Amino acid sequence: MCAATKAKSKAVKETKTKTVKATKKKPAFSYYQIKITLLDSPLPIWRRLVLRSDLPLSLVHEMLQIVMGWGNYHNHLFITPTAVFGIPLLVEKAETSPKGTKSKAKANPKSKTEPDIQDHHHVRLDEVLQAAGDSFIYAYDPNSDWQHELVLEDSMDGDSGSILARCMMGKRACPPEDVGGADGYRCFLDALEDPLHSQHQDNLDWVECDFDPNSFDARQVNIRLEQLEEQIKAD
Repeated sequence: MCAATKAKSKAVKETKTKTVKATKKKPAFSYYQIKITLLDSPLPIWRRLVLRSDLPLSLVHEMLQIVMGWGNYHNHLFITPTAVFGIPLLVEKAETSPKGTKSKAKANPKSKTEPDIQDHHHVRLDEVLQAAGDSFIYAYDPNSDWQHELVLEDSMDGDSGSILARCMMGKRACPPEDVGGADGYRCFLDALEDPLHSQHQDNLDWVECDFDPNSFDARQVNIRLEQLEEQIKAD
């Protein structure tokens, strides 16, 4: 093969390589693997979630409520190193307990406005979590002050699939709503575990179910996530 032919062959190969590289598009989103830990709980409570990186924080909030097991009765905030996200100019409304039960949390008599809160509808998850190890706080129920640490463990290229989020695993049940934060939950568990405790029956009546603090079923969580996805598609 002469020198001119070799040069032409090399040029063709380089052109093909450049064409392949040019046509390979960057995925529109990634799937994030995130660990969610409920801080200061008397029992370790955590979840591992895989979800799309391009979701708005407003939708991430709905998913966290499902994955953790909360009832979405109270206000919430995303507290990142650079900004706080939630519902802007939020005026705290009178909070009601689920099913009309009496709350064990202390009532906040003052309404409060949060002018520094940025709208969670307009920021994506991948704008606040970008590299493995990045984290932020998801705060729920200002009276009880439940704080969840979200840590980005890994990311994978996304595809055109319709799956928004799936719970991979987790540990223990979410505390009951309005139990009174970490201290209230600790007292609740002490009474629950001791049939002779003066508050044992009162707590059973208040929670209105056979509460097992060690239970968690990822399958049931994923059924609810699928229902949320169907609702989003319908809208």
